[in-house]
Amino acid sequence: MKTLPLPLRLLTLLTLLTVLAGCRNNNDADASPAASAASAAPADEAAQRAEEERSMAEANAAEAKVVARYTAVLLPLLSGSFGSSCQLAQGSDKDSMQMVAASGKDRIQVNAAGLATAPGLELDLRTSTDGLSITRLFENGKPSTAMAMAASTEPDWSFARNSADQESVHLTGVGKAIGCSGAVPTPLRDTPLWPLVEGFFRQGVSTGACGTGGLARSTQSIKIDPAGVTVGSRSFAFGSGLQLEMVSAGPGKGLNYHVAYTNGKKFNIKLDGEGHFHSLMAAGDDGVELDCSRPAG
Repeated sequence: MKTLPLPLRLLTLLTLLTVLAGCRNNNDADASPAASAASAAPADEAAQRAEEERSMAEANAAEAKVVARYTAVLLPLLSGSFGSSCQLAQGSDKDSMQMVAASGKDRIQVNAAGLATAPGLELDLRTSTDGLSITRLFENGKPSTAMAMAASTEPDWSFARNSADQESVHLTGVGKAIGCSGAVPTPLRDTPLWPLVEGFFRQGVSTGACGTGGLARSTQSIKIDPAGVTVGSRSFAFGSGLQLEMVSAGPGKGLNYHVAYTNGKKFNIKLDGEGHFHSLMAAGDDGVELDCSRPAG
């Protein structure tokens, strides 16, 4: 077999090396966009997560401002100084609390802004993660008992106040709890709740998509005034015939007003965390009589 002359062999080898080099460059060029895309994907995902977290933080901050407006009209009802008879408990957690001797100077103080203090405890009721609720109960047409509750999980604390013939207040924080009771004035029990929140509903509610428990709904006007709520031609008054009146407000819960009547009927209206109308429901012993939600759009 004949062999190629050396110059031809060198030329052939150089040609082969050039072709191989071109193939490698093409492969590198083809792989480069894929590699760039692969490295860009995590960056895009991180940017998207950061944007979602930023949007969520802004939404939570906006909701917190609205909820603060709701609770600001309720917190003054909780204010007072309580110390006629107090009991203390201490422990590493709620399950290990043990009663300890109380001094005659121990007392709970709550100011109109919602700051509750006692020896070794300071709770800001405005920071409640579980919300604030006030409930009034009636007997023979007159308020008999009122209960207020607020709680938080981070940090873990709770506040409870009960107003009846006597007043009792309880604070529980990390490692300590105190409860005080005694005969004191009871504005919490005797103050109607609807006048305190009526303005929020008047600003946030004008119409609703309403039905009577079925699927058919129609847009109806909703009128809010100091006496109660009128939906279309149906009126619901909050001044008499009540068995229970309740207001609650908190993060993720908006503002909720609920009444139960001595005749078994119930009424509920709610705003969301942005101050907009969320829902309305009237019910009786036979079920839902009226159901309204925020109109589409």
